[in-house]
Order: sequence, then C-alpha cells, then structure tokens
Amino acid sequence: MPYRFTNEEDGKVLPRYWTTACSNCSLKCQRKTGSERQITRWEHEHLLYALIPTHSQRRETVEHPFGTIKAAWATHFLTKTLPK
Repeated sequence: MPYRFTNEEDGKVLPRYWTTACSNCSLKCQRKTGSERQITRWEHEHLLYALIPTHSQRRETVEHPFGTIKAAWATHFLTKTLPK
C-alpha cells in the first residue's frame, strides 16, 4: 500500500497507508463498506512481532510450574468438606 502521511497519537508515531484499489477487489463484500482500505501501524510494531516467540517460550517454561504449585496448595487450604 502506498504511504500517505504520519500521525502522532499518545506519543506514538503512526504511519498511515491506504489505497483505492479495493473498489475492484472480489473480496470487497467481506470487509467494511468504505471505498478505500486504510492501515495504521506503529513505527516500532516490528519489535512486538519479534517478541512473540520469546513470550511463548516464557509461558511454556515459567507459568507451568507456578500453575502446578498453585493447584497442589489449593487443596491444602480448601475446608468446605471438613467439619468446623
């Protein structure tokens, strides 16, 4: 898509792109009804995509042990079935 201009919102630099080629697109009925397609991207958005594999690895290695410990200790503190 062709670059149009750069906008700044909340301290973030946001380049904007759009095209009017969507009026000839066969998939137009599956998207919004405007005559053009606009995309706004954060200038450092590529860094977020670079972090996705790291976040998945952290979730697999760190959060599982904490979930296991929490489940094991949860039964220790449940007193609903015990007499007063």
